[in-house]
Amino acid sequence: MHVQLDGYGIAEDCDDTNSDTYPGATEIANNGVDEDCDGNDLVTSIHELDGQLIDINPNPTSGIIFIDVKEKKDFTLSVYDMNGRRLLRIEQVNTIDLSQFANGVYYIKMTNRLSLESVIEKIVLQK
Repeated sequence: MHVQLDGYGIAEDCDDTNSDTYPGATEIANNGVDEDCDGNDLVTSIHELDGQLIDINPNPTSGIIFIDVKEKKDFTLSVYDMNGRRLLRIEQVNTIDLSQFANGVYYIKMTNRLSLESVIEKIVLQK
């Protein structure tokens, strides 16, 4: 017997036994569950750069990437394609819009301009 806990049928729902998973549900980052049934679990990445915690999310993304860092001073962000070509270079931002690019894998490099220390995050763009 099929149990519909959330009002969605077998064709749309990715987990009929869990009422918290259905198309359009709010995705919870880093929990290993695809709540919104889009085929991807939301993952955020936390890095440390010059003593500051940096959260880069969501990943995968449909276009907008959020960069959460307390002090944005002296940081530059660069976006690279799979061939290592720099596509964007941005300073002092907390969002990056990748929607102008084709679906695929990109790399975001965040660099402290004073120490030259950097972190790199692989991002999947899936519109």
